[in-house]
This record gives sequence, C-alpha cells and structure tokens, in this order.
Amino acid sequence: MGAILASAVSFTSCSGDDDSNNGTIVGKWNFSTEKVTFGGQTVSEGAYSDNEEGCNKDYLEFTETTAVNGDYFGTDCDFESYSSTYTRSGNTLTVTEDGDVSTVEVVSVNSNTLVLRTTEATEAGNINYETTLTKA
Repeated sequence: MGAILASAVSFTSCSGDDDSNNGTIVGKWNFSTEKVTFGGQTVSEGAYSDNEEGCNKDYLEFTETTAVNGDYFGTDCDFESYSSTYTRSGNTLTVTEDGDVSTVEVVSVNSNTLVLRTTEATEAGNINYETTLTKA
C-alpha cells in the first residue's frame, strides 16, 4: 500500500480504543494530511508531502482483501501503483506486500475520513506516523 504501508513494513502499531474505527475501509481514499509524533510531541504536521502539485492526489483503494496504492509523481504526473493484501482484525490491519508483513492501526474511520497510524520503535523511543485520508 505504497506510501504509508511501504514505509510501515518494519513498524508495529499501537492499539487504540476509538469506537469510531468500526466502519468499513473498503473504497478509494486520497492522502490528505500527515503527522509525526516523537516523545509525545508533534514534530511534523501538515499536508501529505508526497502529493505532487498539479497532479491527482495519491490514494489507497481497498477491496475486502487487497489494497492498491496509487502514486503520482514528477512534473508530468507519472503514475505507479503497488498492490498488497491485508486482513483486518478490529483496528489492526496486517498487510503483506512482496512477502513482507507489517501492521497498521486504524485510528478512526467514518464515511469521509480514514486515519492510519504506524509506530517505529527506536532506541530513543517510539515514532508515530499518522496519515489522514479522505474519501475520493
């Protein structure tokens, strides 16, 4: 699932208690914003940095068992897509892409917004990557 899940291959996720994550993730979602938190402090927050100006927004498109990450890049808005399979148990997505398995937390999902989080454990502490996607 490219941008968020390709970077999440070696991350493990936290669990959450948000009741708003019971909705379906099936559908097409455009990358919108991203936030990085370290030591309880937000160190970076803003528009999703990989969306190319003048191009369609990068996206994740979920079916019941697969996810496709669509990535527009370059001044000519070239396009690549990456496929993975996943299973969902509660708020945890277990993603398999090119034989690598990772987990991603569904922080919340409703009819318009999907928030995903990955956590990277480092010697200095955990780094949380949170991406908000909007329904396409």
